[in-house]
Amino acid sequence: MTAKENFVYLLKSYGATPEHRFHPVRKWRFDFAFIPQMIAVEFEGGVFTQGRHSRGVGLSADCDKYNEAQRMGWKVYRFTAWHFANCRVKKTADYIEKLIDK
Repeated sequence: MTAKENFVYLLKSYGATPEHRFHPVRKWRFDFAFIPQMIAVEFEGGVFTQGRHSRGVGLSADCDKYNEAQRMGWKVYRFTAWHFANCRVKKTADYIEKLIDK
């Protein structure tokens, strides 16, 4: 199972809503959201390969999105493929369980 598959499986098993649109005007979506707790979980792909999330324009756009979400009362947690690799997925799962009080 890939890191991203681990990520999706874990969050769905905890009842997270995928692709939740949180902003009334902008088309911003969270990768996953625990809506009652207002907790967002974002998977930052491509950080080790100079993907969108680690280059200037993409990172700046992400900052706009995350800052607005936090202004609206959301808690935003960001993870990379490293967090969901086989050697780290248990620690990451434990961390997410604590976030949502599971």
